[in-house]
Amino acid sequence: MEVLARRAVEADAPYLQALGQQAATELAGLRGGPLLLKERAAEAGDSSGVGRGAFVALAEIEGVPVGYLEAKLLLLDEEAPYCRVTALYVEPDAREVGAGEALLAQLLRWAKEAGARGIDVDVLPGAREAKSFLESAGFTTRRLSMYRPLHPSR
Repeated sequence: MEVLARRAVEADAPYLQALGQQAATELAGLRGGPLLLKERAAEAGDSSGVGRGAFVALAEIEGVPVGYLEAKLLLLDEEAPYCRVTALYVEPDAREVGAGEALLAQLLRWAKEAGARGIDVDVLPGAREAKSFLESAGFTTRRLSMYRPLHPSR
């Protein structure tokens, strides 16, 4: 089985949108997911949330798209920029065969070439698979985001 990842091109837009919808459906069921989806939509200016990053990669198995990754660079000071992953999704059946690793390899290459000092990825509470995957790739927890609603119905 051949697993590879590459920079996405304009012709990949339908695949990216379909994968983005699958990711949104999965995120909606996680604690914090609905709020994250609203934040992404507000940042993107629409509800798709796909194709807006400075870096977009697509993972394929035997030529069939199974995942994507989006990232952007943030210049927070005069030093080197940070790389922020804004979306990372691999279809459940492709999660144990190297699609995520292939996407991260493409990201690491791009971020290093861009001179980034590090990479940030947010993981929602309860997304243990994602947390374990990223830890196995050398990521560590550096920040926790806490939330308290002010109105019980919101």
